[in-house]
Amino acid sequence: KGEAPGTISINPETQEFVAAGEAKDITVTASSEYKITSKPAWITGVIAGNTATLTAAANSGAARNGVVVFALTGDANVNATLVVTQLSGA
Repeated sequence: KGEAPGTISINPETQEFVAAGEAKDITVTASSEYKITSKPAWITGVIAGNTATLTAAANSGAARNGVVVFALTGDANVNATLVVTQLSGA
């Protein structure tokens, strides 16, 4: 018989960063191991257990936004999308 489908969810689902750059913790609830499959170039992500720490680089230009996608390591179709924005540093 087939395995039950995996699940993943994140909290919060949107995150704003100050222009100077900062780190924010996202709580990820996943049925198995997960990874970050897509993110903007200005975001770095470190996963530790059910916490993903996202760090935004300093922004010297216009406000910017993007998405960070978390997905199960074993099934990329099971994913959650975090909308990230960063204030203008101009």
